[in-house]
Amino acid sequence: MKSSKNVIAILEHFEGYSHVAYLCPAGVWTIGIGTTEYPDGKPVKKGHTCTRLQAEQWLAWDLERFEKLVNKLVKVPLSQNQFDALVSFFYNCGVQPTLVNKINKKTPMNEIWGWFLLFSKASAEHDGKDNDGDGKIDEEGEMQTLLGLLRRRNCEAHLYVLGSIDFYENLK
Repeated sequence: MKSSKNVIAILEHFEGYSHVAYLCPAGVWTIGIGTTEYPDGKPVKKGHTCTRLQAEQWLAWDLERFEKLVNKLVKVPLSQNQFDALVSFFYNCGVQPTLVNKINKKTPMNEIWGWFLLFSKASAEHDGKDNDGDGKIDEEGEMQTLLGLLRRRNCEAHLYVLGSIDFYENLK
């Protein structure tokens, strides 16, 4: 299968476009429309810049990589919307074997939605809070739910389960 326009809509909405490399909330250098690694395998680094055309070319290359992964790893039939949701998810999170296993085992849809939501966290900044609920404040590697990631995961889960896009802009 190949991605539809739904994947582009999700990526452009949540990734946006930046002609200058920036650190994403997970601390990864990113450029263009969410590119973290160039087609030659080199990582994006501080100070890198790009044109809109380069960003679109890198996006096409990235999509092809993640389409191949979804096609290879998912062994059950997928609808176009389910395929698109997984391409977007892999694009942002990489392959998550547990989610793939759940899908391949035909886990109920409400549980699949919940698995998408597990990937709504990133490392916390030192904010004086116990972000992961373990009773320790501002420990190294502590995770916190990020609203942007929560919206994105809900959007991907919505597309996977219900077959349409909702950007969850009202989620606060």
